[in-house]
Amino acid sequence: MRKRAEITIKGRVQGVGYRFFAVNKAKELNLTGYAQNKDDGDVFVVAEGEEEDIRTFLDWLKTGPQLSMVNKIITNWFDVSNCFTNFTVKY
Repeated sequence: MRKRAEITIKGRVQGVGYRFFAVNKAKELNLTGYAQNKDDGDVFVVAEGEEEDIRTFLDWLKTGPQLSMVNKIITNWFDVSNCFTNFTVKY
């Protein structure tokens, strides 16, 4: 079943390549959406695709790239919107 996940990643996740890590993993899993830095130091991700693929993606996000340190992930699930054609970094 296709779903949408809105994900907030907390920890040392800015300045360590986290958004680009997320983009690469999302593309491997055929997910669409975006990754964006927030003013408070968090990274916000919107991912749409098969629920199983999003759950795999969440496992990757918990680890992050080598220099990151993920303290907490908050995930909210929604119906898919189908408004994305790819997965990008949003500035």
